[in-house]
Amino acid sequence: MNTTEQMKLFMEPKSIALIGVTRSAGVGAFDFPGTLLNLNFSGKIYPVNPKAEQISGLKAYPHVKAIPGDIDLAVIATPRDTVPPLVQDCVEKGIKAIIVVAQGFADADEEGKALQAQIVKTAKEGGTRIIGPNTFGVANVFYNFSTTPAPPQTEKIPIGGISQTGLFFLGFPRLRFGKVIDLGNACDIGLADALAYFEDDPDIKVIVLHIEGIQEGKKFLQVAKRVARKKPVIALKGGKSETGAQAVQSHTGSLVGKDEVYEAAFNQCGIIRASDAEELEDLSLAFLRLPPMKGKRLAITSWAGATMVLAADACERYGLELPKLSPVTVSKIRQLAPPWLPIHNPIDLWASIGLIADRQSFKERMRIVLEALLAEENADAVLAIIPDFVEMFGEYGDISSLFLDAADALEHHPLIFSILGAPGRFTAKLEQNNRTVVFASPERGVRALSKLWGYSQRLEGT
Repeated sequence: MNTTEQMKLFMEPKSIALIGVTRSAGVGAFDFPGTLLNLNFSGKIYPVNPKAEQISGLKAYPHVKAIPGDIDLAVIATPRDTVPPLVQDCVEKGIKAIIVVAQGFADADEEGKALQAQIVKTAKEGGTRIIGPNTFGVANVFYNFSTTPAPPQTEKIPIGGISQTGLFFLGFPRLRFGKVIDLGNACDIGLADALAYFEDDPDIKVIVLHIEGIQEGKKFLQVAKRVARKKPVIALKGGKSETGAQAVQSHTGSLVGKDEVYEAAFNQCGIIRASDAEELEDLSLAFLRLPPMKGKRLAITSWAGATMVLAADACERYGLELPKLSPVTVSKIRQLAPPWLPIHNPIDLWASIGLIADRQSFKERMRIVLEALLAEENADAVLAIIPDFVEMFGEYGDISSLFLDAADALEHHPLIFSILGAPGRFTAKLEQNNRTVVFASPERGVRALSKLWGYSQRLEGT
């Protein structure tokens, strides 16, 4: 059985044994069977609890060996001291995939480390693989499946998350995952195995990693280098500081290592690094929604002069260029602007169209500016720094369709936004589109584009 087939037992099981589940149900009850039932999981569910005959309306079994037929996956949700004999039972039953939920193994004390080594040895001897300990396991929205005790905050979008924490089950304010693998202590199944599963997964277009430590560095580099040629792999590394590294030991028991070693490793295999959770969210949405950048030239238009300066500074900081606008573009915008306004990149939108009171003229002028920039032969992407026009002007300011139609028509010319002031209905419509991204600041938008360009350049060089 190859790695992908082994991982499918975790991510796409046809039968699952839930060992140690309580008889309680509902919110806050660690209701593992209830989660699967609410997701309409189509496989067989076998609760295991010697003190119950039924759990969540399902027949319960006193031990895993009493379950008839084959079982693809077992989830063990019992205290750590009881786990080794239960792993032994699963191996004797012929189960080839086990998720161990409990904490207190290598993430704790010497006794915990010994217990973890014991279950790994037992599983290895029986040809069984383990995710965890110290994990909620996995979620797969495309398969209506999750091993979490409560429904995960996931959506059917093509982003796969691999973490050493349950964080990805909750997602981020603007980001959810279609599939999640929480490695926990990664005593057996590690980052390389999870990456290999996503490599040729047709459901997943972008892979996001949360890394605290890597146990099998050489294997990880080999797999990551191969996978990153096929799909963007974005990583958030925890434990960069000395204080953070100490926290990692009590969280997952991982060996952290020096941050510069990870930086070099990521560069070597083509992993795109996020500096913090906000950038992880920005990059995930950018690589999911935006077309590739064919160059590093950025055209910018802004409703406020100050943000033009900030965006220009960001371009220099992140390695993008502000190209000179072509005569054709200058001519088109010149007809809108007062004679005293110089037309160059970035373009001052307020001076060009902001003082126009006529509603129809406002929309038409915005269309001219947008079309001119998107057709600009010297630019590879466009950043529009604008207010929420509906909040500012009312319904006549709702020109979201103008921007969204333009974004949908682009194949190799990213169009992104940064909203000035309070977001509203106009912003919400932009954010719902799957071909553009709204960033919290111009600098974050420029930073994301720079990494989009860097990835495109790397692919062309491979």
